[in-house]
Amino acid sequence: MSSTRNSGKRISRLLGIATTVALGGALLAPAAHADSPGAPLTVAVSDVTHHAMNRGSGTNSFVLTVTNTTGTTQPFAGNALVWPNGSGPSPIEVGQIHTEVTPVSAPATDLAVEGQMPGLIAAFFPHGGNRLTSSFQIPAGADYSWKITVGAAADFPGNDDGLDVEISSAQVHFDIGPALPDGHVTEKFDHAATVTPRKPGETTLTLSNGAGGKFTSPLRTRIYLDSAVPGLKLQYRSGGKWVPATTVEDGSLWMLPEIPAGFAYRQTHSFPLRFTLEGQPAGPRDVSVYAQLILGDALSGTNAQTTLHLTSAAKPTSTPTSAPSSAPASAPAPAPSAAVKTSGSQGATSGSSTPDTQLAHTGSSHTGLLAGLAGLLAATGAFLVFTVNRRRRSA
Repeated sequence: MSSTRNSGKRISRLLGIATTVALGGALLAPAAHADSPGAPLTVAVSDVTHHAMNRGSGTNSFVLTVTNTTGTTQPFAGNALVWPNGSGPSPIEVGQIHTEVTPVSAPATDLAVEGQMPGLIAAFFPHGGNRLTSSFQIPAGADYSWKITVGAAADFPGNDDGLDVEISSAQVHFDIGPALPDGHVTEKFDHAATVTPRKPGETTLTLSNGAGGKFTSPLRTRIYLDSAVPGLKLQYRSGGKWVPATTVEDGSLWMLPEIPAGFAYRQTHSFPLRFTLEGQPAGPRDVSVYAQLILGDALSGTNAQTTLHLTSAAKPTSTPTSAPSSAPASAPAPAPSAAVKTSGSQGATSGSSTPDTQLAHTGSSHTGLLAGLAGLLAATGAFLVFTVNRRRRSA
């Protein structure tokens, strides 16, 4: 038997596995699913022990059977994709799912579990082999079967209420109580902004939790542009002051403070933002501004977009006089300053469950952030988009 509690931190993705998998459909009836006719290997599940599980107690299992329908030996790579229900709001971390793979009528088996946003991938392969290159060799006309066991750890995300397991074309769904309302998380900028070297541009980013349940880990948000702007800075308002956002890439990528764990259903959190520009731009142009939520070690599909208008500051002009005057010339009017909101301008979380609170800025809050984000960007490669719509399934 190969088993793991999946302890430790999230590690690199398994190469060669698709990053997006469509999950859906009702729980499969025993032996109800098989691959398309004529496929060399057919995959079916049976003996599902339960349709529901609880965090921190009990496990569920099913039997996976792979049949070779041909007259020659066929390879089979065992990869179990484990996702939160319907790509739920919070990704699953390594350590939040207990996984076992036990051969029933198959050779001795090893198991390796790794992070695969937004869930996990449990790779099972011949004992002593390599998880990336080793596969089972199923003889002509034979079938191999394994018992797959999963369980939700006590720290399974509080706003995910289900688990989808997919192996090849076979899918199994388990409910995790309590059942939560349907919904999704949204981010939105309230309007576009215009910035010049003399006048900052302001907008507000609002995050709303309509996904049900509460987030049991902090939420981070990054702000990025579709093209870099030299001399562009970003600030957020906290404690009545404008505070510089953490710069990851000059003029194109910044991190906002964390929203603490406990961000609950129907709560909202707002970040008043201000862009400033040092030096004249090459010319007037528009750039797209994006916000993206980061949950744990994974980029979510929650995105917001607005436009930042870049314009040059008007150069002051003077009109010469034909004769000296005894009266002093009027001083030029000062450039308008950025308006400071006096209400609702604090980075704050609000909702029916808790009073409004303010994000405090501390220097230590960014310790290790750049290193963590660098690892995140290396793991994701590009801005990944996936929908966080919740789906209910009946037990």
